Amino acid sequence: MHHSKAANKPFAISTIHCLYGDYYKYNERGLASVFASLSEDSKDYLRTITRWIRRKEKLPIRNFIVKGQRKSIIEALESADIILPNSISELNRVKKLYTANIKDHVVTNGINAEKFPFNDAITKDGDLIICVGRIEKRKTSLT
Repeated sequence: MHHSKAANKPFAISTIHCLYGDYYKYNERGLASVFASLSEDSKDYLRTITRWIRRKEKLPIRNFIVKGQRKSIIEALESADIILPNSISELNRVKKLYTANIKDHVVTNGINAEKFPFNDAITKDGDLIICVGRIEKRKTSLT
C-alpha cells in the first residue's frame, strides 16, 4: 500500500478471507488454548507480533503495533483501488467484519478450460479423493 501510493500507482487487494471460528477453541492445547477466546483479529495480531519478535517476519506496516490488526485491515481495504474477493459471500463477510467503504469486483476461482478440458468419457473413480489447497491443521489434513 505504502509503495503503491508513493509511486502514485493503483493497488488491488485479492482477499482470501476465512475465519478460524472455534477451531482453536476445541483443538489447541496448552498455551495456544489460552488465546482461543480472543477475537480473530486479536489472534492474528498476536501471531504477527510473535513472528516479528522471533525475527521470522517483518511487521506489515511501521505503526502496526500501535494501530493493531483490525484498524490496519480497514485502512488497507479503504485505501485500495479495488478489492478482489473470490465470491459474493466473501465480499459480504469482509464488508460486515471490517468496512463497507470499499470498491470491489468479485473474481471467482476457476480453471482454464482450454488447459483442463472436461472429458465425460473418463469414468469417475469412486475411491479417488482429491484435496486442493494448503495443508493445515484446521482442515484436518494429515501433516
